Amino acid sequence: MGRINVDNTPDGWFDPDTSTVYHENLEWVDTTDEDELDGSPEDGAERGYWVSAATESEHRHERLYHTSDGRWVLMAWSDEKPAGTYDFMSNAGAAAWRAINEPAKPASRRGRPEVGEAVHLRLPAELKAQVDDFASANALSRAEAVRRLLVDGLASAAAR
Repeated sequence: MGRINVDNTPDGWFDPDTSTVYHENLEWVDTTDEDELDGSPEDGAERGYWVSAATESEHRHERLYHTSDGRWVLMAWSDEKPAGTYDFMSNAGAAAWRAINEPAKPASRRGRPEVGEAVHLRLPAELKAQVDDFASANALSRAEAVRRLLVDGLASAAAR
C-alpha cells in the first residue's frame, strides 16, 4: 500500500504496511420482528445490521493504526466517503478508542490451575496423620495425596 498522507498535517504520513492495525468492534443489531414469523423459509434468515462500537453508527467506521515510530493514526470512513480520512491521535485518545473497541480480557487467575471442583471435608486426627504420612512418603501435597488415595480405593472397591 505504501505511504498514506495524514490529513491536515504538513509532512504527515505513515506506512500502514509497517504499522499495527486495530479494527473496530462491530455489534450485530437484530431487526427480526418475531410477530412476522410465519414458518416460511424466509423466517430462518436473520435480519439486521452491524454497528460500529467506535461511532455507534452502521454507516460510519474507524480503524486505528500504531505506526512504527510510535504515532497513532485514526482512519475514518463512511458510506458517503469510502476513501476515508486519516488523522493523528494522542496516546490518550488511542487508549480510549481501544478501550471501546477491544473486548475485555478475562482476568488471569494466579496460582495453580484447578484440578476440579473444591470439596471440603473433615478428617479425624488419626486419619489426617495417615494421609499426611502418605503425602510425605510420596512427595505429594495433602490434596494430591487425598486424590490418589481416593482413586486407588475406588479402583480397589470396584475390583471386588
